[in-house]
Amino acid sequence: MTSLGVVNHKRSFVPNELKLIRQDLYTSWFYFSGQNTILSYQAKEKKPPIILLSKLHDFAEVFDDEKKLPTMIHDYNQAKYSMNSLLLYQSY
Repeated sequence: MTSLGVVNHKRSFVPNELKLIRQDLYTSWFYFSGQNTILSYQAKEKKPPIILLSKLHDFAEVFDDEKKLPTMIHDYNQAKYSMNSLLLYQSY
């Protein structure tokens, strides 16, 4: 089973190096542990980084654009919008 989702930085399994550490804008930090990958991505200034946990991604891949968006975040956004559309469709 695969999973991909946002994680609160206060969870015990999130490494201390990722907890509320401000990074340079549009930088990514990947941590690999067995089947799990944890990503920390600084998307906005003066905000904590986005932390994602994935069992699907076992590699560090970043798009070569201005924001250097990791594929994990791209996949999460695609799945999130698909799920919202499905829930909206079911409500009618």
